[in-house]
Amino acid sequence: MSSNCQTILPTGSTGTHRRPACTSGLIETTSLHNLRSTPDSCPHLFKVPITGYDSDLTLKETLAISCLEGHGVEFGPLNNPLPVNPEKATLVYADRLSKEEALALFPELRDIAQNIVEPDLIVDFNDLQALTALGNHEFDFIIANHFIEHLVNPIQFSRGLQYDTERGR
Repeated sequence: MSSNCQTILPTGSTGTHRRPACTSGLIETTSLHNLRSTPDSCPHLFKVPITGYDSDLTLKETLAISCLEGHGVEFGPLNNPLPVNPEKATLVYADRLSKEEALALFPELRDIAQNIVEPDLIVDFNDLQALTALGNHEFDFIIANHFIEHLVNPIQFSRGLQYDTERGR
């Protein structure tokens, strides 16, 4: 499949690292959180009409709303959970601390306290047994935005996810 996508620069980019946001239907995920999408920039991403949402969504948000289906879990949403289409997807939130614990441990979060998501599941993401226990839940998808960099052992975390997604297939 060929793509006529325009080059999209990450927000705040100087233009020195131009690269297409998508080529042949594939999207480079390393920059999705900074990209803005429009029907003109990537028309093939807008085949599913998106209604009732702000038109200034990031490409990541647009893809989540239009593509995620089933039951999923979002790890570490804090105050910025990824939006999904509630007619197609449901989410539970998992974090290592409750909202109350996070506010006690990190007083600087008080300014955004009203936006912090109360997690449905408390999980030690650095404990393989805790990750494996998540396999008791069935998930069709997993969201982990700005998350991996906070882990002690990202490879162990990735292996633990295998158990969670195999059952949800």
